Amino acid sequence: WLGEDEYDRVGRAVAGLGDVDGDGLGDLLIGGCWNSSVHYKAGEAYLILGSAARESGEGSIADADASFTGSAESDYLGRSVGAGGDLDGDGNDSLVLIHGGTAAWDGREQELGALVQTVARGDLDGDGREEILLGCGMGRDQRRAPARVWLLDEQGARMVWEREGARNQITELLVTDRGVW
Repeated sequence: WLGEDEYDRVGRAVAGLGDVDGDGLGDLLIGGCWNSSVHYKAGEAYLILGSAARESGEGSIADADASFTGSAESDYLGRSVGAGGDLDGDGNDSLVLIHGGTAAWDGREQELGALVQTVARGDLDGDGREEILLGCGMGRDQRRAPARVWLLDEQGARMVWEREGARNQITELLVTDRGVW
């Protein structure tokens, strides 16, 4: 897939989403975090449904099945993308979008207070359904943002860990059968 502009950074982040639309085929989310078509570096994320993802050859990202644009300058939507799991219990994987310091999914939105730096998913509580963890911390414009871990599930979003102080970052989260590392 080719970007709309050579500086969009399309493809810097790509995630297999599972089946978002219920057609039985896996879907893709492709980020273009420097897209400036609406606001300078607001970013854009592109949803490619399974039927289109199976086609061979080159295509323009402008032909994506859906796209989502950052709402403000330097939102960097699409900087990181990840599969959401079935967060609302409808049998289809949920699409989680991160823009600036906000997460949006299934008609919900949560201000995170810092930039998302890593995403992990797994069944943390043993109920057979996956949850999402978002690791947040400082960014270029948020040097004093606390490091936080947010949990997203069918109940909504809640902060599960926080560390105050300057220059805090969470560079990776890993969900295992023994917990979160």
